Amino acid sequence: MPEEPKTSTLTIITTTKGKKNVMITVPTKKGSELRPVTEKTLTSELVPLLNKTPDDLKDIEVEYEMEKGIVRKVWKKGGEWSGEIASYASPRKPQARQDRSARNRPQGMQPRQAPFQDKEAFHNPYNFVSVLPRSKVINDLGDSEPKGHHAYHDDHWSGWLDIQLTTATPLLMPNAALVSTNEADHHTFPVRVDTNGAPYLPPTSIKGMLRSAYETVTNSRFAIFEKHNSPLAYRMDARKGIEMVPAVVENGSSKLQLRLLSNNTTIGSNGAPMNSVMYAAWLPRYQKYSSRDQHPRTDKEESKRALRYPDNTLPQHGDKVWIRCDQQQHRSGRFSFLKVTDIQQRRSGETAPSSFQAGIVCITGPNIMNKHEERVFLLTQNDPSLDLTPSLIAGWDSLIENYQHIHADELRKRKTDKRNPNDYLGHEPGKTGWSRHIDPHNQSQLKEGSLCYVRVAHADNEDYQVLGLYPVTISRDLYPEKPANLLHESLHSATDYKALSPADRVFGWVHQQGKGAWKGQLRIEPAQCEVGSQAIEHFGNDGVPLAILGEAKPQQSHFYVAHNWQGDPLPDGHDKSVGYQKRTQGLRGRKVYPHHAHLAGLHEYWVKPETDRTQKPMLYQGKKYYQEYRRPTAVEGSKNKTRDIQNRSILGWIKPETAFRFKIQISNLSSVELGALLWLLNLDKDYYHRLGSSKPLGFGSVHLQIKNMGLRKGQDWVDFYQDFLETDRQPCLCDINEAQPHIEAYKQAVFEAYGRPFGKKSFEEVSFIKAFKVALRGFRNGLPMHYPRLDEKPNPNGETFKWFVQNEKTRGPHLALPALETERGLPLLSD
Repeated sequence: MPEEPKTSTLTIITTTKGKKNVMITVPTKKGSELRPVTEKTLTSELVPLLNKTPDDLKDIEVEYEMEKGIVRKVWKKGGEWSGEIASYASPRKPQARQDRSARNRPQGMQPRQAPFQDKEAFHNPYNFVSVLPRSKVINDLGDSEPKGHHAYHDDHWSGWLDIQLTTATPLLMPNAALVSTNEADHHTFPVRVDTNGAPYLPPTSIKGMLRSAYETVTNSRFAIFEKHNSPLAYRMDARKGIEMVPAVVENGSSKLQLRLLSNNTTIGSNGAPMNSVMYAAWLPRYQKYSSRDQHPRTDKEESKRALRYPDNTLPQHGDKVWIRCDQQQHRSGRFSFLKVTDIQQRRSGETAPSSFQAGIVCITGPNIMNKHEERVFLLTQNDPSLDLTPSLIAGWDSLIENYQHIHADELRKRKTDKRNPNDYLGHEPGKTGWSRHIDPHNQSQLKEGSLCYVRVAHADNEDYQVLGLYPVTISRDLYPEKPANLLHESLHSATDYKALSPADRVFGWVHQQGKGAWKGQLRIEPAQCEVGSQAIEHFGNDGVPLAILGEAKPQQSHFYVAHNWQGDPLPDGHDKSVGYQKRTQGLRGRKVYPHHAHLAGLHEYWVKPETDRTQKPMLYQGKKYYQEYRRPTAVEGSKNKTRDIQNRSILGWIKPETAFRFKIQISNLSSVELGALLWLLNLDKDYYHRLGSSKPLGFGSVHLQIKNMGLRKGQDWVDFYQDFLETDRQPCLCDINEAQPHIEAYKQAVFEAYGRPFGKKSFEEVSFIKAFKVALRGFRNGLPMHYPRLDEKPNPNGETFKWFVQNEKTRGPHLALPALETERGLPLLSD
């Protein structure tokens, strides 16, 4: 049924092509919008004006009738509508379907409507093993002071373990000291070898691998976590851009203030303009590229397209100006804007020229492919002012610091290439010009005259509440909580020598923010390769270009944030901004690189790595696998881009099925501490630890096995040294089967601390044990393992970000990284 008639006025909007459209202002939930008035909706007596002289309809008071959000009839106020009833088809709603996200969606959350390929197509190369709060743990897995090195202690175990390490997939141990670099800043690494030419496994690498695993299976504190004490940022939804209010910083009576520059437009409750006219004027500046095939100019055609001062100079950021504008409707019909048609420099105390308005030029740079205007912030007599609080300043500083940190490498690369930060080098992200706030040489600290955008909220008759300050309209935004706040205090790096977690006591500890250290109670001796130099496969002078490795991006909240302290994934369907929101959320846990089980025995996959087979899949057990470890050949113009700064090459690797032997020396381990180590070192043959570099590409799966051992308690060592001639009579733990009671003691301690309190029935069901074993065993379903991407085949340019863009779109699936123990994969998302 039609709604009750309402009253409004007609407005004339001129498009960029000069066409005049008649619009009517109607209320919406967020304020108001301009809707088009057509010949079908307008009463018949006004139709001639609409077709011949639409300007005569401007400011006419009318009544109108709406139905289901559509303007149906418009007539003069006080009159009646006449004409034919227009036929409108109800808009077709997308067909909702039950997808896997529905299982995890919170009650009341609407399912995403956009279709996507729901079929599990791949596994992400990294995942997480959950961590659990440990403040109530009082057994040997809790915090305590280490036993010390000054004596062999009774009831604690010391001695040695003889370990065999066997590679299942090629192992990369690059020699950074002998790296070579080409003109494209591409690094090529030989294999690290010892003086005899045999592959060299640094004891520190083996110790690091074991420590990471030991931390995981004892739920110890994180050894290092100091890099996560700043808020992370994420790219805001582009639709939020209309809610940004221009502002200038001014000196108040006692402190800096924000002057909101809304150009006399009523600011809606969410910050959006009530009459759908953008706050700032649009200043012509660049060429809009509509196709990626168009050849870009470094100035983005600024020299030809920019509107200039009468003396032919370019307006600069912060210039005080007079401008004259025309109001035009955007081609989408969703809003209108003021386009600058004339601009003059404004001097202090100067009277405004006729039909000109005062403003301040805001230049952010050619940072988007289809950008063609900059902005002029408009000044009026009634602009509201708000105090610029210390918290707002701190938030601004953190956001700018985040921007500059993320883009530091790209800026260095441009400097090396003798390119300016704002040069427009191409249409792809990273090649467009950088926004001015990203360049550290530009003054980004807030002071009098600084320009910014403000997000505000307010209810009727209430003051504005400032939600944040931003350098551009479609900006990054800071998450409310920094990652460190989502990690339970009992898991943070130790700060007291007398309260070290098991991994700290066994492997060592260094105070991250003060003085103090502990050597640890474990030492790795050098590893010996049983076949020497024959273990290395060489690839000639050019080597093999490896695929591009992804960088850690903890701002991807769907992958890194848990919805509780137990590490459970965020439910599918959430917007990314829900991450790092509150301290009842948690982190997913310790990052691990699951074993590529489908590749371990697939000899053909690793044969002839110099040959590019990346676009030709091989079939194995009914599934297709691409050559994921090699970068596909990439040619741009006449340049081969297969080897550039984004990836690295290797001159060789350590072959699969290569065996190494090394010893581990231990001192003063408790039965539980020893049991945890023995359990890690003697898992079944299908379990593989990860060692070396490029683990996401499948390299470095190694199996560990205890071949021999000699362990004694403290008093037994005293007796041993007192009578060397009777060593055979001294008690010794010399076989893994004899050590089972210690492994069982460890398992029982884990169950009592983390199993029974969480309703688990056994050691195997404890969350971090179950997930850890999946990581070491690999996934049973045989799906390929690679970084998220849109297509089945590997992309020469990587471009992992495109999958995340699709995932985070307004109507995207918003998928979280599945929990490791569920063994579920992710779908490919079409562009």
